[in-house]
Amino acid sequence: MNFEIKATDDLTFGKPFIESIQDLFHTMFMEEIRVDSIVSGTDPVTTRAVTAVIGLSGAVRGTVAIYFPDYIACHLAGRLLGMELNTIDETVSDAVAEIVNIVAGGAKGRIASDQIRQVDLGLPTVVVGTDYTVQYPAGSRRATVALSGNFGEFSMAITYKELIGEGSYGK
Repeated sequence: MNFEIKATDDLTFGKPFIESIQDLFHTMFMEEIRVDSIVSGTDPVTTRAVTAVIGLSGAVRGTVAIYFPDYIACHLAGRLLGMELNTIDETVSDAVAEIVNIVAGGAKGRIASDQIRQVDLGLPTVVVGTDYTVQYPAGSRRATVALSGNFGEFSMAITYKELIGEGSYGK
């Protein structure tokens, strides 16, 4: 959790989500995850993975998406449930949906207490496939965070289009 966030709006906005995912992995999986890189950008994300995404609304409008390779999604779901899982199924999808929900909920608390009055969360959605592109709305901003742990590499994208209200992150 000692990763220093650079002073740009996109990366500053991503900090509560990074802290939340690090807390989740430390608490639930007893794993330390590393931030390998943070890239600010607007290009679509092409992936071969399990993607768990949740919408943000209220003072912040956007999404948080976590991209897991299949084997990591199965590994984490198995750790949550105390069983070995090797196939992406409803059980694994539910587990990764819960992971993105916990990450967004933890960040929501940090954002609300730190910068913005109200952030609401949507229902998590999981997309599974072998070659798909996640396209974000025109004009949105995104910080993509490459993460890794002893179990492998995955990433998280925090996307937002606008911020409303006092204490917003510079928009």
